[in-house]
Amino acid sequence: MLEFDGGKFKYVNSIITCDETWLYYFDVPTKSQSKVWVFQDEDTPTSVKMSQTVKTRMVAVFFSKRVILSTIVLDKQKTVTASWYTEKCLPRVLEALKNERPNSRLDTWFLHQDNAPAHRAG
Repeated sequence: MLEFDGGKFKYVNSIITCDETWLYYFDVPTKSQSKVWVFQDEDTPTSVKMSQTVKTRMVAVFFSKRVILSTIVLDKQKTVTASWYTEKCLPRVLEALKNERPNSRLDTWFLHQDNAPAHRAG
């Protein structure tokens, strides 16, 4: 984008980019969740560190040079499809565009989407 920003490409501020990415997360047990009751004559149990079950979520992020317009999380066990994109994503992005630049016509925007293979939420 820096190449176009020197005034050579007047629409650089009208480019909307979408990228999908995986977010990895897990829940860490709190200290109170790790507590156990023991009798006075019992040994304190050894705490074995459990491996965390890593969960993933697919997220589509729509952004311009200036602002993140919309972040959309794909439902579990769903695939990124044309219908998901047109029915779930685009309406939210268009609404965000109207809020971000209310005087701008929608036909002045350029939507850049990668052509990677379809993703599936885990």
